[in-house]
Amino acid sequence: MRTLLALIAMLLALPALAQTALVTSGEHADFTRLVVTLPEDAEWRFGRTEAGYELVAAALPGLRYDLSGIWDRIPRTRLTNVWADPTTGALQLSLGCACHAFPFEFEPGTIVIDLRNGPAPPGSAFEAALDGAAVGALASAAERVTKPPETYGFDWLQTARRPTAPISDNALPAVPLATGRVSLGPLRDALLMEISRGAAEGLVEVTPKGLAAPAPDDIPRDLPWSQVSIGELPGLAAGASVPAMGEMQADGAACIADTSLDIANWGGDGPEALRIADARGGLLGEFDVPDPLAVKRAVRHHLFLGFGAEALQYLNLLEPSGPADPEARIYQSIARAVDGMQDPESPFARMLGCDSAAALWAALLHDRLPAGADANIAAILRAFFDLPPHLRQHLGPGLADRFLASGDLEAARSVRDATARVPDISQQDVALLDARVELGQGHLEAAGTSAEAALDAGGPAGLNASLALVEARFRTLEPVGPDLPVAVSSYLAEAEGTPAHPALRRALVLSLALAGQSLDARATLADSPETEPDFWRVVGARATDADLLMVAILPVTSPHPAAEVETSLQIARRLLALGFADAALHWLGTLDQTAPPETRLLAAEAELMRGDARAARDLVAGIDTPVAAATRAKALLALGAVGPAADSARAGGDLATGERLEIWNRNWPEVAQNGPSPWQEAAATALADGAEAPAGGLLAQGAASADRSQKVRDAVAGLLQTVAGPAASP
Repeated sequence: MRTLLALIAMLLALPALAQTALVTSGEHADFTRLVVTLPEDAEWRFGRTEAGYELVAAALPGLRYDLSGIWDRIPRTRLTNVWADPTTGALQLSLGCACHAFPFEFEPGTIVIDLRNGPAPPGSAFEAALDGAAVGALASAAERVTKPPETYGFDWLQTARRPTAPISDNALPAVPLATGRVSLGPLRDALLMEISRGAAEGLVEVTPKGLAAPAPDDIPRDLPWSQVSIGELPGLAAGASVPAMGEMQADGAACIADTSLDIANWGGDGPEALRIADARGGLLGEFDVPDPLAVKRAVRHHLFLGFGAEALQYLNLLEPSGPADPEARIYQSIARAVDGMQDPESPFARMLGCDSAAALWAALLHDRLPAGADANIAAILRAFFDLPPHLRQHLGPGLADRFLASGDLEAARSVRDATARVPDISQQDVALLDARVELGQGHLEAAGTSAEAALDAGGPAGLNASLALVEARFRTLEPVGPDLPVAVSSYLAEAEGTPAHPALRRALVLSLALAGQSLDARATLADSPETEPDFWRVVGARATDADLLMVAILPVTSPHPAAEVETSLQIARRLLALGFADAALHWLGTLDQTAPPETRLLAAEAELMRGDARAARDLVAGIDTPVAAATRAKALLALGAVGPAADSARAGGDLATGERLEIWNRNWPEVAQNGPSPWQEAAATALADGAEAPAGGLLAQGAASADRSQKVRDAVAGLLQTVAGPAASP
């Protein structure tokens, strides 16, 4: 009797000892998910191993895992193997990528394990082994290929349980196989079709090697050693069926598909007010817990309307600290792009090259599109054209600006044309977009005209219209009216704390300077120091002499102005013309022989004006131009070197100055030979008068002396005629 009771107790205990946990799988764009459904709620632990991770449900002894069908939905890319350790009973996960696992309990007894690309977050509790030991980082698939492959069981489509010894070729039966009533005809035809297709695509090389050997008599009657499958396998593709490069990122990760970004179909049907009400209905479920599906529906609808901030508020109902769900993370990034915000950790960050709508949202989240072939312009434009009209109108100007900044004028024009075709679009928006495109193409007059039209129309686009008008007038250095700085100042007061605030500060400085209010522009420059080079450019070209002296004469101790070289030369030249040599030298800065010749020549003129001839001579040393020669002649003359000054003047092509300096230097032989008339005759007479007395008697010598005296008188009379007499008294 006792034996019978013991047997009954053992039979009753069998179900508890044979508890089974179902393991299911799913593949997503940026992560692989496993769901482990325990037979009952139990404590579990999760940690790292050398090959990946392990899950232990210690409170469930004898737990078995149902792994059948786990590879039906996922490829062996991130997850390469799953098995239950026969010794410890732990569920082992082997990874083939440089990724990390993030487990969480979805509900009591249901454990979700997400395998995501990249390293684990800092401080993750799941990156240590269960025994507390530290484990190194996981290797990528490329790093694992150097490891010797393991030989697994025959059932290669199912989970490999444990390594087995290699199978020798002699153990395999030869073909043809004895299949009994089972026909291998369909299998043979399918294999031939696939082999033929592979050969046509260059993936299979067919090399005939003769007929197969005759089949032996002792062929096994059953075929337990393998499975053959015809059709696609998850994660495997070859030839023409290989996904195009546009469907993945540069690092091989999948791009977000168009089906997940079909924003044009997120709005629903019916009147807008009713659609908003429907989208906001049913957000809270039992116990006032937000319903994820209802929240996402509301988010999608508000994104369709262009309400990015509202969509972000709805997403906060799911996870106030930020969505971890991949779909919600996509919506969050789109919402920020719609409202012109940045998202450094956006899932679209590296999707500019994708051949889907993901490229558009990646472009909108970039301040500037990279040059070259990194951006898929065709995909960006295609996705933009598919947007609802109101979103094209809202996002078009910003997208056009990005194309203009990258130099793609054709794409910017395409965005402009698509935006202009929006029904009921205001003429102000069209004019503003025209102004931006014309600015990018360098048509400054047309850009200014379009910007003025947009500004005169009034409306919400006035802010951007004023910015475009200031930019157009600045590039041409044309004056503006006094009303433009007033308009910019009013927009500046309203834009405090917005992304447009820095641009408006710059526009205020430039508009004041272009309106002739240089002193006021200089006062506002403190709020926009990055605008200083452009401010000085306007001052150098447009400021009056009085305003120039007020703003450009700087203290000696002040640093060199932040101006371009050409602007500094222009302002220094104007100051020098007004007689302010010291102020001009301050704009030119400290110079040496390596400075540009034009700068050194201007500094030499300033030094001459200051009376420092030696500094002027040193500054023009080594410069072989007519201007440098003239400046050098002035410096040498100031130093008393009249002869070298004359040589320098003649070397520079100024023959008149050279002749005049030779006269000052009393170089009569040179003057007699090459001097101007009547100095040439006078010098020749003076040289002849100093010659030896003529031979002959006293009468001949007297006649010769009288003749020389007459020549001297004629020479003096000729010289006196070249000198203007005193002005007659009134």
